[in-house]
Amino acid sequence: MTRSYLKKAFFTAFLLSFFLNPRLFFPGEKLLAIRGARVLKSDGLFWERCQVVIEKGIIKEVGPEVAIPEGAAVIEGENKWLIPGLMDVFICPTTLAKEKPEKSDYFNPQEKMVDVLDPEKYSTRSPQAWEIFKIHQEKFKDALKAGVTTLLLVPDKTRIISGLAGIIKLKHLFLQDSVLSDTLALKIGLERKSVEGLRSHMGVVWGIREFFLRQEYTSPVLFETNNEEEIARALSLQDEFGLKCIFLGKMSARSSYGEITRRKIPVLLSSPALTEVDSFVKNLKELLNSGPDLALFTDVNALNPLKVLISLTPWFRSGGVQEKDIYRLITSNFARIIGLDPRLGSIEKGKDADLVLLNGDPFQPATEIEKVFIEGKLVFDSQQSHSR
Repeated sequence: MTRSYLKKAFFTAFLLSFFLNPRLFFPGEKLLAIRGARVLKSDGLFWERCQVVIEKGIIKEVGPEVAIPEGAAVIEGENKWLIPGLMDVFICPTTLAKEKPEKSDYFNPQEKMVDVLDPEKYSTRSPQAWEIFKIHQEKFKDALKAGVTTLLLVPDKTRIISGLAGIIKLKHLFLQDSVLSDTLALKIGLERKSVEGLRSHMGVVWGIREFFLRQEYTSPVLFETNNEEEIARALSLQDEFGLKCIFLGKMSARSSYGEITRRKIPVLLSSPALTEVDSFVKNLKELLNSGPDLALFTDVNALNPLKVLISLTPWFRSGGVQEKDIYRLITSNFARIIGLDPRLGSIEKGKDADLVLLNGDPFQPATEIEKVFIEGKLVFDSQQSHSR
C-alpha cells in the first residue's frame, strides 16, 4: 500500500467525517418545517412569524399563512431570524498546482479552481499541497459556522491570466454534487506589481491581448480591478474583444461607475481594511445609486460576511446605506451575479433550502448562528458543536 494511497484514504475519511456527520442530519425525513421565525424576503425586509416548509432539499412553501404539513419534522423558530445561506469568495492558491510559473506562463491559465482544491489530484502536486489543504478544510469548517453555504473559488495572483473560477457548496466537499460550476469565468488580474518580470502595465495588456487574439473566447471574464487605471484597461479589452465581464476588487474609481452601469457589468466589491472604510462606504453608496448588479465579498479569505458587515454597520448608518440593501449584497445579488439566482440567494418557493437560523438580529454583535442548512440538511448545529 503506497504512501500516496494512504494519504488519499486518510483525507477521504476526514472529509466524510466532517461533511457527512450523521448527527447533523434528519435521517429519513421527507418534510422539514421551520415554524414562527422572522424570515428574510427577497426585497431585504422580513416576514414576521413565518413558516418555511422544505421537501427533498427544496423550499416547498414559505409565508406567514403556510400550514405545517402533517408528519413534518418541526424546528421551532419563534424569536429567531432566518436568512438565506450566505455567499463569499475564496481566493485559491494556484501555486498548489505547480512550482512558480515561468514568465512565459503568466498569460497561460493552467487550472480549474475546483481541481486545484481536489484532494484526489494532490499526488501530482507540490509536497506542501496536503498541508495547505488541511488549512483550507479548517477555513471551510469555520465558514459553515459563520453561515456561508456557497463559495466562489477565484484564482490568486500567481499569473495574470490565472485560471477558471468555480462555485461549490460546502455540503460534502469534492463529491460530485457539491460543485455547481467548474468554469464560471476566466480570472484576469491587471496589477503589474503582483507578478515579477513585467516592467509596465502595457506589457500586461499586451500579454492579455495576445491570449485573446489566439482564440475566440465567449465565456465570462472575471477582471480583478482595484483602481481607475485597471478599470480603464478592462473596459478597453471588453470593447476590443467583445468580452462578457464581471469586475472583482476594491473598485476605487467612482468616475468609472457610470460607464460600468451603462455596460451592465456586475461588480463583486471587496470589503475594506480599517483605513479604507470611509472611502469604501462612499464607493458602495455610489454603486448602489448607479445601479449595476453589486455584491460584497470578504477580503483576505475571512469567509465571515456577517462579522464584516456588523463591524461596518456604524459607517453604513452614517452613510445612509439601508439595511435591506446590505442583506442583498451577500445573498440575492451575489446569486444573480454568479448566475445561480434561480436556485440560491433568497428564501422562496422552488429554491434550494440553504438557510441560516440565528437567535437574534443578524447585524447585532451578540447574535449567534444556531443552525445552518444546505439543501434542507443540517450541516452545522451550535448545540451539537458545543457538546463535542
